[in-house]
Parts: sequence; C-alpha cells; structure tokens
Amino acid sequence: MVYQYIERTAIPAWGPQHVQPLIAAGTVAGAMDASFSNTSLLEVFQLDDNTDGGGLEAIGKVEANARFQRLAWSTSTDSLGVLAGGLENGDITIWDARKIIDGEDSVLHSSSAHTGSVSGLQFNPFASNLMASGSANGEVFIWDIVNDFKSYSPGPRSQRLDTVTDLCWNQQVQHILATASSSGSLVVWDLRSRREVIALGSVGTIGQGGRPGVAAVEWNPQSATQLVTASSDDNNPVIMLWDLRNAQAPSQTFAGGHQRGILSLSWCHKDSGLLLSSGKDNRTVCWNPDSGDIVGELPPSSNWVYDVQWNQANPNLLSGASFDGRINLYSLSREVEEPEDPFAPQSSSLFAPALSLKKPPKWLARPCGAVFGFGGQLVHFNQTSSLVSITDFVAEPELAQQAQQLESLLESNQAAELCKERVTADDDKSWQVLQILFEEDARDKLVKFLGFDKDQVKARIQAKPVEKKEKEEEEEAKADGDNPFASSTSLDADADDFFSKPTNVSDLEVAFSGAFRIYDKAKDIRSEDTNGLITRAILLGDIEAAVTLCIEQELFADALILAPYGSPELAARVQKEYFAKRAQQAPYVRLLHAIVSGDLSDIVVNADLAEWDEVLALLCTYAQGDQFSSLCETLGQRLEKGGDLDNAVLCYLASGNLDKVAGIWIAHQKKSGRHVSGLHSLI
Repeated sequence: MVYQYIERTAIPAWGPQHVQPLIAAGTVAGAMDASFSNTSLLEVFQLDDNTDGGGLEAIGKVEANARFQRLAWSTSTDSLGVLAGGLENGDITIWDARKIIDGEDSVLHSSSAHTGSVSGLQFNPFASNLMASGSANGEVFIWDIVNDFKSYSPGPRSQRLDTVTDLCWNQQVQHILATASSSGSLVVWDLRSRREVIALGSVGTIGQGGRPGVAAVEWNPQSATQLVTASSDDNNPVIMLWDLRNAQAPSQTFAGGHQRGILSLSWCHKDSGLLLSSGKDNRTVCWNPDSGDIVGELPPSSNWVYDVQWNQANPNLLSGASFDGRINLYSLSREVEEPEDPFAPQSSSLFAPALSLKKPPKWLARPCGAVFGFGGQLVHFNQTSSLVSITDFVAEPELAQQAQQLESLLESNQAAELCKERVTADDDKSWQVLQILFEEDARDKLVKFLGFDKDQVKARIQAKPVEKKEKEEEEEAKADGDNPFASSTSLDADADDFFSKPTNVSDLEVAFSGAFRIYDKAKDIRSEDTNGLITRAILLGDIEAAVTLCIEQELFADALILAPYGSPELAARVQKEYFAKRAQQAPYVRLLHAIVSGDLSDIVVNADLAEWDEVLALLCTYAQGDQFSSLCETLGQRLEKGGDLDNAVLCYLASGNLDKVAGIWIAHQKKSGRHVSGLHSLI
C-alpha cells in the first residue's frame, strides 16, 4: 500500500538511518508545478509511523541555485551525513543534513567544474568521503569532500562516452566505477590504475537501428562482475544483464515488463533477487534478475515514473517519483488496511496492494535456526549454506557421562543394579521401591518393605491359643489355693494319672452321640420359638425362610451355613446382610467385603490417609491386573492432594505413572534450588 507521500515533483534520496527514516527531495529539473515557480528547494522529510497514507511536511529546507538532476546522501558516524546535489547548471553542492534540519547555514562545498548538467552522482559505498559525478561532454570526476573538495579524472577521457546519463560504484570492489552514456555505450573504470578497463557498445538495444541511450546502470550487490543496464528506447524497452567475464553479449535480456522506455533502476542490496525498474509507461516493476521473471509491480502512476529507489538502510521502504507531482513512499511489511464498509468502492489507492512478492525477501527470512534433538544433538542451519547440520552438544559433560552410563545399564538389563547403587548412595525410599519393582515377586516384597511380615503375623496367630491356655492354667493354679482337694492323695496312681490328662476330642470318631429330639411336637406352631421355626423350615426344605429367620436373629453363622443349599441369590443376600450388620462392629469386615466383592476402590477412596501403607499392602495382596495400577494411582493422587508428596511418589512408582513421579521430582528440585545435576541424578 502507499505508506505516505510527498507532494513534490522532486528527486528523492533516502537517508542512511536504520531507524526514524529520513528522505530528502530536491526540485527536479525539466518540470514545472502548478504555481510555475522557478524556486529550487532541497527539503528533508521524516516518516511518521503514526500516520498512514498522509502527506509529509518538511522538517528542514534550503534553497539551491538551480534545479536538481541528481541527489545523493552519504553515511556518517557522528551526524546525519551530507547531501550532494547535481544541478542542471553543472554545479555540485554539498550540504550538511543536520544543519538543514536545524535551519543553519548548511552549505559545505560547491563547485562548477562540470560544463553541463550533472546527470550522474553517487557516493562510494566503502569510503563515504569519495563521490563520483558525470555530465555532458563525457565528463567524469571523482571528488574528495573531506580534503578541500578536490576532484580528479578517473583517466583519459573516453571516446565512447557522449553525455553521461548515469553512473554506479561497484558494490564489491571499491575502485571500480561504471558510467553509462546517451550514445548507448557503457565504460568501466579502474580508479586505482586510472584507466578505462572495458567498454560495452550499443548496450541500449541489440540488433536495432540507431544507437539508443542507456538510461540507468546498476551493479549486482553480490557479484563483482555482473551489472544491468536499462534502455530508454520506446521501441524496445529492455533490461540487460551483463557478465563482464564475457562482455560480447548480455547473459540475459528482460523484456515484456515495460511498453515504453525505462528511466530508472534500483537493485536491492539486502536481496540481490529483487530489482526495481520504472519508465515512461507509468509503471514500476520488480524483477528477479536470476530468472528474468516479474515478481511484483507497484500501482501505476498517471505520468512518467522517472525515479525509483530502495531504501538500502531499511529495504522494507521504497520510493517512486513521477511527473504527476508526487513522491510515493511504500512499505512492504505493512498490512493492507481494509475499509470499514465491505461494500464500499475499492478505488482508493490507499487500499491497493503496493508490491505483492511471490516469496518473502531475504531480509525477512531466518538468517539461521536451531533446534535440540534427542541425545544432546543440535540440528542447525544458516544462510551461508544449503546444508542442515547435526552437532553433538554437551553443555554438562558430567550429566552426559551419567546419561551414557544409564543407557548402557538399560541395554544390558541391569537397571536393578543402578537402583541398588542409588539406594546405597542416597537414603531415598523412591530408589528402594524402584529396586523392588525390578525384582521377582515384587508385590510380596513391597508389602514387606511397607512393614508387614506374613510369617510374623502367622506366628502371632498360632501363639494365641497357647497364651489362652497358659492364662487358664494360671487362673486354675490361683484357684487351687482355695481348693480343699488341691493336696489330696490317691490309692491308685494309674487311675489318678488317667484322670489328670485331658481327653483330645479330635481323636473321637463321632462328633455327636446320644439321643436327641428335633423339636417339641407338643408345642403349637403359633407358640413355637425361633429355634423351633427354623427346625420346621429346614424339615420342609424352605431354606430361604430358615435363612431369613437366622438373619433376623443375627445368627449369621447359621445363615451362611444354610445359604449354599438355597439359590445363588440367597447366598449373595446373606453376605450383603452380614456386611451391612457387621461393618460398623469390626474394621476387618469392611476389608472382607472389598475382598469378596473384588472392588477395592472403597478402601482406596475412603480409608484414613494415615493408613496409606496398609491400603497399599492390601492392593499388593488382592488387586488384580490393571486394577492394581489404577488404584495405586488413585491413592497417590489422594496423598498428593493432601501434601504427602514423598509417599505419593511411592504410590505413583507402584502404579508405573512415571510422568507424575517426574513432575513431583522436578517441582521439588526447583523449590530446593538444587543444581540441574541433582534433578538429573533423580531422573
């Protein structure tokens, strides 16, 4: 889009500033404005980032004694640089740009060495104190603006030059200068030897009658031997690319972009793949010099576009000056503004695209890039090469050595050995659990690690009857003190010995003996007690009724014995009633319910967190398949939410959720402020 504009018919020159861009404009020769004023002004403008599509006002100006044919702006380290004007009367004047803005006397030097209008002017890109100028009669001068503004000729006057139309310094070799002529010839000078080194004849148009002039010349900013010339011939407006290693003919000819003669060229120094041209057909075209293709075009003007320039300090900006009385300033990187009304007419040039390139320019491309890969590898590239490189990057050699050791142990299935080493070096339960998980019978060993020993519990249960017997004997001995028969004697020692030994009921062949009655027939059924009703139901085969009576009387042992002789539903009902009645009376009943039903989630979700280790031991003993991992993770989440991170890590390790483990470890390391090696040793 048109960024901003200057309402002047003038020759522009971009300042060398990278920020807060400045542009100068000198009243162009050979044109009149609407006021028919003969005044010639050199003005300086500053671009305003806060204004879009607006006209700029000068921030400084000075009068010149003639109108401008050429205008150039040099670089400087301690000021805004100097402006040089090539005037139509043959004068060359040097102004201080800062003093123009400040309104002070800004003329530094002035010379009338040229006998004709100055049509070529440019500062040396390597030495800002050197300047070249060219004019009619083939005059070419080299100026030193620091040492008394002295000038000298680059060599004997060339017979091939008539009126100098343009000149350009080589962008790679400081002492090489090219000059173009209205005769159609181009001469390349070697200023170190002060001689003409090569001449190109009839570069304007090949194979056409007459000798059309060369309107513009530009060196390739990336190649010391390539340059382009533009023909001002309306019949054959072409751009030619020359390689001086073979100057017999142009290496490429760019045609079809303009319908009339070409007046100006500008080659982008930041991207040699972009070349601007403007001409008498009111068009400004952007070329790719490598292929000769047109890659973009600026909006057409209403009159000749006699000057087009990249801002070489900031190539996102460019200018186009035309005889319609305006210098348009364009910004490549600015977004296209859309009108508020989508149905409004789109005739305004403010909303027209300025230069839509087929691919981004090089200065917007990444100069380099890098990304880290696995195993400490760095993948990177840069603009100097088309290759992508992979480099081993080791920021912490000690960590790299530990990583290699870990990889070696894992490949040889010795992960348990690594855990064993860490357990020895660090008294951390996490490593102990990891070591257990690599071993066989991991669950049983994890239960023992939690402090629960099956053999110890079994021995304690077996000792219970012995303790009870000893207690009973102690109570009997205490009672013997009051027993009058405690010291009695017996006439039959064998009989006394027989009666003193208890009889082992397990040796009896029959558990029940003797006659018994099933129930009292004399009782009426309406007055029968519970035992009688249960007996009657059993005799009649009504197991369900008998079980119901047992449950009502809380005779759960009898109900559990009878239930298997009924239906499966009856057995399930008895278990449900048993657990409902007994769950609040003994803690083990709730555990028994979870084990019988196969659903341990009630214990995991509702058990007191202070008994997390008992819950984990229960899971190790009874959880089946994937249920173990999910329930261990749930227990770990409860512990983590409660702030018990150390024990939560143990549960996450048991569940195999290493992401959770790593997250807690990383948070702990950050909080403790330990070096990265501490975190690496954990992971």
